[in-house]
Amino acid sequence: MVVMEKFGFDRIYIEKTSGGKDDRHELVKALDMLREGDTFIVYKLDRLARSTLKLIETLDLLKKKGVEFIKPVR
Repeated sequence: MVVMEKFGFDRIYIEKTSGGKDDRHELVKALDMLREGDTFIVYKLDRLARSTLKLIETLDLLKKKGVEFIKPVR
């Protein structure tokens, strides 16, 4: 966690529930905490959504909130 704070991350959410489920408490908390100007980083797209439709819906929500989305390239 210290390494993440060094780079300016102030909140890290780790979701243990499958990306295919709608009832994911950590994702809901993370999305609720986001404010305009924040950056949302996901290390793998399949951890965010398992279907293209769900991914588009989530990205649309982030856009409406004014949140930047980053999926780092490996």
